[in-house]
Amino acid sequence: SPQSNVLNKQTPFNSRRRLTSRSLHGVPVVDADVIARNVLKKGTRGWRKVVAAFGDDILLPSGERSVEGFKLGQILFNDTDKRKLLIRYN
Repeated sequence: SPQSNVLNKQTPFNSRRRLTSRSLHGVPVVDADVIARNVLKKGTRGWRKVVAAFGDDILLPSGERSVEGFKLGQILFNDTDKRKLLIRYN
């Protein structure tokens, strides 16, 4: 099987990824934040599962029913069982 190299670049919450993308010329960049936003779009299977598991408290109060990443992140970083539950959804 072909060998591949993986670069895991972690950046602070809400930071811009342009600098990272520019610094990796010619190397495909996978932005996990973009993937997570797509998985958690309102009405998707991922959104339904996460809201069912974590409740309406993780949704933005604006009425748009989008997942508030910061609230979900706080839960996941502070509760090992909830983090394991979300990992099983992958």
